[in-house]
Amino acid sequence: VSKARYLYHPVDLTFQSALLGRKHRVFVTDAIAEKSPPEKVLHTVREISPDVVLCLVGAASWDEDVEFIRRLRDVFAGSIVAAGDVFMEDPAGVMERLPGLDAVLLNFTSPGLSDWAPGEGEPVSGICERCGNYSDDLMLVEGSYLCGRCRSELI
Repeated sequence: VSKARYLYHPVDLTFQSALLGRKHRVFVTDAIAEKSPPEKVLHTVREISPDVVLCLVGAASWDEDVEFIRRLRDVFAGSIVAAGDVFMEDPAGVMERLPGLDAVLLNFTSPGLSDWAPGEGEPVSGICERCGNYSDDLMLVEGSYLCGRCRSELI
């Protein structure tokens, strides 16, 4: 959904493409600019079969974005990561309303998404999957990214 008759350049996706491109193969599609219906985007995701899909979720397009992520989860087994204005105030709360998401990128200038990969053993920044708090030292523990406090509670 576009906010007006003109399109804003997706600076956040452009920035992440540059960061991701250092270590990963990147494929970009701008469904709004390309006027691609959701079915075409879902078909492209199935064809490419990426490990991760990064999508934008916005207040102006909330209903459409929620529906797309639901449909994406139905056809895509990889990780779905979202960024956007709706996550700024209460990222954990918004994630609860979008059960198809695996992670949220709060700072589009962060290399965290590029570094975020299961089993790497390196701390990453993001939302703890147990307590919902933001942390700079998330570690993958038994399939969930946990902050230091939650990891210590498991011992």
